Parts: sequence; C-alpha cells; structure tokens
Amino acid sequence: MKNTFLLLFLTAFIVCVARDEKKTGRKMVRFVHNASPKGADLDVIDPNGSPLFRILIPESVTAKNLPDRSLINHIVPGEWGETEGIYWGKIANKDWIEAKIAFMPLKKGTLILFGVRNLSGQTLEGVAMDVCTAVSHIPSPNGAWINPDFVGVSGPPDRDLAGRYWFEKVAPFRLKAFSNGEWIIAHPHPQQPSSVGVPAYKPFIYLDSPAFIMAAESINGKERIFQAWDTPAKARCAFPGNSCLHLEPLLSEKLIPNQMTFIRGEIAVTKASWASISKWNAEQFRHEYEAMKTVLDNLSSKP
Repeated sequence: MKNTFLLLFLTAFIVCVARDEKKTGRKMVRFVHNASPKGADLDVIDPNGSPLFRILIPESVTAKNLPDRSLINHIVPGEWGETEGIYWGKIANKDWIEAKIAFMPLKKGTLILFGVRNLSGQTLEGVAMDVCTAVSHIPSPNGAWINPDFVGVSGPPDRDLAGRYWFEKVAPFRLKAFSNGEWIIAHPHPQQPSSVGVPAYKPFIYLDSPAFIMAAESINGKERIFQAWDTPAKARCAFPGNSCLHLEPLLSEKLIPNQMTFIRGEIAVTKASWASISKWNAEQFRHEYEAMKTVLDNLSSKP
C-alpha cells in the first residue's frame, strides 16, 4: 500500500509539498485530490506515504432558512494552489456561496481556515458546514485504503465491513465528542452496538448538545484522530455506512449578502491524551491562522 501511494506522489495527483522541509527538517503531510477537476475531497498522506485520513470539507454547507438545499459541497470543482507552504482552495456555487479553504500541513494532520461568502441576494441564517473525516476510502480513484491503526479488518478494503467495524467496535467505546466540558460517547446505542437492522446512513442521529471536538482512539490506544473547531458544532453519532467522524460547525448565525466569515480548525492524528485534546484552542496557533488568512485574502486579487 505504501508503494502504491508513493507512486501516486510521483504522478499528477501530487498537489502539495508541505512547509519548507529543508529549513525545518520536518516532513509534513501531503494532500491528494480524489477527483478531477479537483473538488474539496482530499486524502491526507503521512510523510512515509501511508494514508492517514480523508477530508470532505465541506461535504455540504447549509442554512436553516433553506432546509432542503445544499449551498455548496465537496464535488464542486475549484481553483487550488500552494503559497509559502500553505495549500489553498477556492470553490463557488455562484448562485449561493463562495468558499475559501487554507491548509497548513503538520506532521500528522493539518490546521484549517475555512471561510464562506454569501453570494445570494438574501440573508442566510444558521449557516453551517458538514465536515467528514474518514479513516478509510473505499472505493477510491487513487486505490482503496483503510488506516489499520483505527479499523481492524483484514482482506481487501471493503466499505461495508469497515463501516460495521467502526460502528460496532470503535464508536461504542472510542468515538467521543467533547461537549459541556466532558467527553461523550458518539454512538446511538453503545450498550447494544450491533449494526444489524441499523440503516447504513440516514436518518442520522446527533448528540443533544453542541461540541467543539470529536475524536476516536486507535486500536492499540496509543493515538487519537480528532477534528476540532473554534465554533460550536452539531456532533453526529456513528452510523454503519462508513468509518468516519462528522462535526457540523456553525459558520454564522446570520450571513448577509456579500458578507464573509471564517472559522478555524484542526484535523490530526496525535499521541496526546483525551485530557490534552480537550484543551485544544485555536489561539495556540494564532500566528499560523493569520498567515493562512493573508493567503486567502490575496486570492481575491487574483485575475
């Protein structure tokens, strides 16, 4: 599997070399797009060439006053590039939303700055996005994969088996959202975690209170994958259709025409404890986010 992804880096799917590795001496993750033309669907690959996780950002953006409409999603193709070690993207549904995304690569993850502008002629209320972080990608145009640190299934990658393993073996014990100052299991019925008879996807079930962080522990208990935001998010419970975690962070309570707003986040694999992850704060990376914001602000001046 490692050789397969190493080969991909030497082809047209290579999209980003992380920060100046010659200067820092540290190898960072790389981003591989999963469609052409490129949308906001990326596999994040560690410095050794193995896939860590997949990001759909956004899987969708919605507004409460337009409940049946996706304003933009990860399928929409966009403009992508790299500036001073920051990988960026710009996608737009010209009738509704423009989104700008910046990634600052880390050793096993990425900081994220995400912004949306209201291109519609009406005020949008309760604007939020759905962010999917998956520890497998089946099927995949770049070759199906499973991160074995988090999903313990053998044989060729199988989406159904991986999803059921996640639902039955991971989520009831090791998938948690940080809400109201405590970690809460993100499973609809953790005492009876069988996936038999449970719909693969919808209807989705959410925790009762908003969360800022969601994380899952590896099989050996030594690492955790987490998604964190500086704004409250709906926390979706596990479902058997895929081995992934979902937060739906709030982008804006009210977004007037042509207004733009940004949120800050991080998705990464870490050896940090649950207690340490719960203390995540975007202000720890204020200078990094400022640099990312500068890059995104300059996109507007591009022809």
